[in-house]
Amino acid sequence: MKRRHFLAATAGTCLSAPWLAAQDSTPPSEGGIGGTGIVGILTDLGSLIVAGRRVETTNRTRFVNAFGAARESDIGIGTALTVEAVAQGGALVAQRVLVSYPLIGTLMQDGSVNGIRVIAEPGAVGRPAPGTVVAVSGVWRDGAVVASRFDRITGAPYSVIAGDILRDADGSWRIGTARLTLPFGARPTAGTYVTALGSPETDGFTVRRQSAGRFGRRAVLGALAVEGYLRPAPAAPGYRLAGLGHSFDEGAQLQPFHGHRALFTGPYVQTFEVSRGLILPERLDQRRAAMRDVLAGQATFRPAR
Repeated sequence: MKRRHFLAATAGTCLSAPWLAAQDSTPPSEGGIGGTGIVGILTDLGSLIVAGRRVETTNRTRFVNAFGAARESDIGIGTALTVEAVAQGGALVAQRVLVSYPLIGTLMQDGSVNGIRVIAEPGAVGRPAPGTVVAVSGVWRDGAVVASRFDRITGAPYSVIAGDILRDADGSWRIGTARLTLPFGARPTAGTYVTALGSPETDGFTVRRQSAGRFGRRAVLGALAVEGYLRPAPAAPGYRLAGLGHSFDEGAQLQPFHGHRALFTGPYVQTFEVSRGLILPERLDQRRAAMRDVLAGQATFRPAR
């Protein structure tokens, strides 16, 4: 495992805005026309290869994590990334890269972090021992995190849970299976992606600071490439992306992808108008090969509409 050091001094530099949006039964969206949002696991370096996209970085690319500024050297094969990219000179160029760990905290004897079950996928990078403070990279599935990488860290000012926030019938809030105690006056919107900073407790997770949204406030997106699992949802088309907070448009045909890790691509205008999907291997090494096939134009996608 690489060792990361998160300075406590950066804790107030981002992710401190309160939730202001009122609860709404309509699935949330982040719309617009413009760049490409890329969400997935880093499968190769040189350029950033994420979700089957090759993305170049420049000295103007901003790297951030849950606590503030980060560095390109902080990432490696298996790191979870959210990239905002624009087309320049025939290439995709990253403007902002969020190192989007779904969990940061102490790995417990039962394999959980912050009360969330962690499943190390075959070939996951890092071999943490219980009691280690880790940043977990991976994707959400059925309330758990399927981990592709573990990084040992020091100096983290808070524990972190990042994913879509849900409201149960009794009015309580949770991310994954962790019940949240929210700051006074917090009014999140169910289904939005939230980064919650705080501390695990015996009965849940106490949130001290938080932010809503995976992409930056100035991001204007026209397309998405997203890796993850589906979870059933009551609204059409009957599925959402687990842990990601993105809505599909009502015309999406997603049942063939349910139960599988998959890569989805398509336009994004108010909702994710997914056009095609690719079922991915569960093993990291096999998935890396599959993403190389995507880059080479040799992968066989299925239509998703």
